[in-house]
Amino acid sequence: WALTGNADVRADGKKLGRKDIIHSAANMTEDQLGNGPSKANIASVALQGTLNGERFEIKRKMAHGKSEAHSLKFTVGTQDFTRSSVKDTQSEIDSLLPTKVLSDAVFHGQHLVSGLLDKTDRDFKIALDNIIPTEVWTKSMEQARENRKLSKSQIEQLNGRILEKKGELEPYERSIQQAINESQRWEEMREGNCSEIRRQLDAVRHTIQNEDLEIKSCRTAKESADVAVSKEQEDLDQCLDDMADQRRSAEELRFRAEEACNVARVNESAAQSNLSLVRAKIAEVARVRETLQALVQRKVWLQEQGQEWKTKQQTAAAEASEGIDNALASVHYAREMFNAKVKTLEERRNALGALRNESELNYDQAAARAAASDRALLSANQRAQEYLELSHDPTCRLCLQPIEKHEHAKHLKDLQEEVAALEAAVEQALKDRDHTSKERAGARQALDNLSTEASEELGQLREKVGQKEQDLRRAQAARKAVEQEVNPSVVPLKTVLVEEQKCRDELQTLFSDLRSSSTEFQGESFVQDLLDTAEKQAKMCRTKLDEALSNQQDVIANSEAQAKDWDRKLQEARDKLSSAQEKAAIAHARFQQAEEKATELSTLSQSIDKEMSKENPHQAQLAAINASLSASRQRLGELEEEVKVAEEELQVWQQLDDLFGRRGLQSFVYEVAVLDLQRQAAGFLQQLSDDALRLEISLEEQVVDRTILVRMSDGSYQRRSLHQLSGGQWRRLSLALSLAFSMTSLQRTNTKSSLIVLDEVMQHLDSEGCARVARLLEELIAGDTTCFKTALVILQTKVGEELGDTFDSVDVVVKKDDSSFVQTVAGKVY
Repeated sequence: WALTGNADVRADGKKLGRKDIIHSAANMTEDQLGNGPSKANIASVALQGTLNGERFEIKRKMAHGKSEAHSLKFTVGTQDFTRSSVKDTQSEIDSLLPTKVLSDAVFHGQHLVSGLLDKTDRDFKIALDNIIPTEVWTKSMEQARENRKLSKSQIEQLNGRILEKKGELEPYERSIQQAINESQRWEEMREGNCSEIRRQLDAVRHTIQNEDLEIKSCRTAKESADVAVSKEQEDLDQCLDDMADQRRSAEELRFRAEEACNVARVNESAAQSNLSLVRAKIAEVARVRETLQALVQRKVWLQEQGQEWKTKQQTAAAEASEGIDNALASVHYAREMFNAKVKTLEERRNALGALRNESELNYDQAAARAAASDRALLSANQRAQEYLELSHDPTCRLCLQPIEKHEHAKHLKDLQEEVAALEAAVEQALKDRDHTSKERAGARQALDNLSTEASEELGQLREKVGQKEQDLRRAQAARKAVEQEVNPSVVPLKTVLVEEQKCRDELQTLFSDLRSSSTEFQGESFVQDLLDTAEKQAKMCRTKLDEALSNQQDVIANSEAQAKDWDRKLQEARDKLSSAQEKAAIAHARFQQAEEKATELSTLSQSIDKEMSKENPHQAQLAAINASLSASRQRLGELEEEVKVAEEELQVWQQLDDLFGRRGLQSFVYEVAVLDLQRQAAGFLQQLSDDALRLEISLEEQVVDRTILVRMSDGSYQRRSLHQLSGGQWRRLSLALSLAFSMTSLQRTNTKSSLIVLDEVMQHLDSEGCARVARLLEELIAGDTTCFKTALVILQTKVGEELGDTFDSVDVVVKKDDSSFVQTVAGKVY
């Protein structure tokens, strides 16, 4: 009462209140009070002790009337912890003193001493919590769980950043692929240009080789032809000088014939020169026409290739569009399947959740019914035992009236029938509780299985949706790549068109030169006509020259017979000179053509060198993107390493959570405390029952297993339940466990009390049992293993008379005229 404001509980389990404590004092007179307080409606109590070496005192006063007279004072040393209200002062006491431990360890009431033995597992563990310091483990577990949450949050953040980085890598990779494609297209374009230039180079070289237009050989031929013409001209001049003296005499006669021959000869030479020039130009026209025909054929081929590429491009674009449509349809279908599955699983989860809630409610109701039946059965057993004990007394101990045997036996039979009915009800309630427990476990398992199944199926569907979306992105990228492709025939076709135009311009220039030399011929066949005309003129001039020479020879045949040889030599020299001149003209033409081919060859070589010396403009962009991509990948690797470290930390915190949790170190601490409690109880039970009873206590997770063993006549031990024990066995077990819990709680909380109070704890014990309890109390008081120095024991009159010599002093509670008072050995009355 001093520590908590509450006293012993009543038989119905309710605590005694303020009115129950001082209900009889209000109506007592001064004579009845004797040396009691001056005011009969006030009760007070004082408790003293030490706290960490400092003396403390608690004073509590309660009144029967209004609450203004209630007071509570609490001092420790020189410091006063009394607050403005009783409630606040009680909070100070509870915070500094182990009030619950002291109350349970020091005071053992008649209705409390059996409580620890038949407590539920939950209440038993609550009682252990009061004496086991688990705050450090609980705080460590909470800290580990908080750090685990932080680690999970950090991992989620890092995974989000990793996904973001991976998302950044995709544009880089696409940019790199695009730059590579652009670079490859540029390289292919340059290679195409170089190939075209090489083809032209090969064509020019082929022409030079086939037509023998090497500039060195042509220059040598030209110089040789010029030397031959000079030599022939010198020979002709020498011949003419030799003939001059001999032919002077016939000069006049041959003057006319010679003049005619000279005219014919000049005309014939001009015709031959004109014929050579026409032939050279016609050969050039043929060459240009051949080149033009080759360019036209290549143009046609490139146009066909371009058209074929366009057809393939259109087909590829159509296929890519069809692939995108199919991928979109697949994505929509996969998402619809995912949403439908989510809806179905949600409906199943709601149904199973309702079933689980119903099973939970049924289990709670069954457990409540079982507990109520158990309490009712215990109360009925107690009442039956009391009535059974009253059968040996002639008068009632409570009302002091005579007991009628017939009514008492009938009432006892009714109580026994009630006990039997309650035992059947308890058994049925336990069966209902077990059945509902199985239903609850099945509902929970079904819900857990559904969660696992839902997680797996939704994970598979998400993966399928991701695959379909990835297929869609690939199809879109393929169509974009097709749209960005460039016709590879465009650039070569432009080059061919330029070359074709050059050839046509050159051909037009040659035709213009040929037309300017003769305006008589027109049309497409004017070249051949011009050649035929030149050949006819040359033949005609030759014929005229032959006629003139024949006439001249006829004229001078008789007069210059001797000059025939000179004429023949002169004609041969002239023929040689003409032939040398024709060869020289051809050599000059071929040399000019060789110079043109050499110039063209040099130009093409410079063009290909220029193409090869160009730098790829996409290489710098590709290098920059590669550098950014490398940096992003390096950061991604760092983030993945951070995730790995965080996951290791999370595993450590999870292990610490398990270690500091209920199934870790706390379980070990509880097991040690239970073993200590069992050891203490075994010692007390040895003294109380002479080893006829044994109690084994074990703690497995949340279940407290209390095993009771009873010694049989052959010395063996058999297991018994609480309901199979007699009243005396029950009382011995309860008292031993209560005393053991008191010793354990005081030792573990470092608390000491010189006083222990036992209120009618010897009920249902025979004389031997009471004597064993008395000897045990004497050893507790006299021994050095406990802190108790005084034991206050409330006994019934008969037991008190039997054990009166055991105690140092005996006070007597006397009932008289519906009231009671206490008479001490010293003669004082309260």
